[in-house]
Amino acid sequence: MSRARALGLCAKAAIEHLGSGLLRHPSNDELVRALRSGELGPRALHRQLLRLVFRLIVLFVAEDRGLLHPPWRDDVQDDSRARRRLARATYDRDYASIRVKALAPRAGRTSDAGLWRRLRVVLDALHRGCPELDLTPIGSSLFDPNTTPALVDVSLSEEDLSAALRALCTFVDDTGTRGLLCWRELGGEELGAAFEALLELHPVVEHEAGRYHLEGAAGHDRKTTGSYYTPAPLVDCLLDSALEPVLARVCSASDPERAVLALKVCDPACGSGHLLLAAGGRIARRLAQLRAGARAPTPEDDRRALRDVYARCLFGVDLNPLAVELCKVSLWLEAPDLGRSLARLDAHIVQGNALIGATPSLLARGVPDAAFAPIEGDERAVAKRLRLRNRSERERSELEARDAATSSHERRPPADARAAQLVADTWCAAFLWPKDDEHEAAAPTSRRLAELRAAPTSLPTATRRIVAAFAKTHRFVHWHLAFPQVFTIEEGGADDDDEARSGWRGGFDVILANPP
Repeated sequence: MSRARALGLCAKAAIEHLGSGLLRHPSNDELVRALRSGELGPRALHRQLLRLVFRLIVLFVAEDRGLLHPPWRDDVQDDSRARRRLARATYDRDYASIRVKALAPRAGRTSDAGLWRRLRVVLDALHRGCPELDLTPIGSSLFDPNTTPALVDVSLSEEDLSAALRALCTFVDDTGTRGLLCWRELGGEELGAAFEALLELHPVVEHEAGRYHLEGAAGHDRKTTGSYYTPAPLVDCLLDSALEPVLARVCSASDPERAVLALKVCDPACGSGHLLLAAGGRIARRLAQLRAGARAPTPEDDRRALRDVYARCLFGVDLNPLAVELCKVSLWLEAPDLGRSLARLDAHIVQGNALIGATPSLLARGVPDAAFAPIEGDERAVAKRLRLRNRSERERSELEARDAATSSHERRPPADARAAQLVADTWCAAFLWPKDDEHEAAAPTSRRLAELRAAPTSLPTATRRIVAAFAKTHRFVHWHLAFPQVFTIEEGGADDDDEARSGWRGGFDVILANPP
């Protein structure tokens, strides 16, 4: 049995034990009430339990690889080092043994939630930090308790948590032999395969029996979000056709090492990072060979190349927030030399919808009249008034822009990143705006957009509130703002057709994506 399949089966069993334990615990009346009333849907609970299980997986991997605690530094004072030794001893004594205790069979387990409380201390410390245990934040929203609100105030018995941890750490192979998962050897590919397999499952809640289980069903998260695992032969084919020609070209440059490190590879629907991992591996192998010259690259050469490539060359976008965090974790598992914090990957792997966004050129031209075309549910009279108003404002703005000074100042994107994000979000929100009497006055027409570009605080409160709601729901991705290290905005006019269409220079050297 492959490690990926074993991990997927273990994670499924752990989720079922956790869900059933939560349903059965007498202190979780509020959770059960929310599930019965429909206030909390089974699928929403499943996503939160899935996130909890992957927190445990990352915790176990980090602990087994010696990455859980920050490294010792030679320049710290003796008293600081002594405090850290004491804190680490506390962790080793009271918290690191959680798994060991759970795996040891023991009669007379109770409903006491002490084991659950200790586990939550560790998980919370990986989000906020805890000097008393020598733990610092891991730099990933994977551990943010706000992403699992239904689990914040719940209780779980020692018996049920122990069963979940045993299920997560042990598996039965195809011959019926029980084995232990080796967290130290777990890689990003196994993590991604397990995650995408779990998206195929549909949660079923049996309240009377106090049972939570997962089964295959139509309309599961993997299908509805378009999350599909790419088989290895297809990955190789994609890399052979898309990446290899570019690699061959840059390796023939006058400074091939620099040219390789300047590569920018993007997967606009990266999921948990399967394609990016494979691409990064190929680029890193080529880089290690270039650096080694005539000799064979050493393992240290390979590790350093992976670190450099993952930190500079790989970019990804995905709509699923958990997939984004797992993509970062996958890169970290393959290149632990990136450091303990995953935050350094935030500028490379972002959450959002890669299909919805604005470009500098589109923003400079104002809101098009087509944004206010009526769709189902809109009031046609309101939509017509908004189109006429927008056209008049845009034409007036174009006349004013003929003055060179006005053009260079007012059409330049805001320097502040948050202000620029608001301008681009507002432009996108115009296409989604409800065309009715209630929302007509606050609509983001061309004049309002121009005023916003000149003064970021000028947007009316009602407009700002609705724009923020649309941005949160649809997760717009404005590529020049999401990846400013890849796209640059030129101050002067467009020198070529590509820049004229987009308003930026630069871009990715390779785009990788699953075929339709």
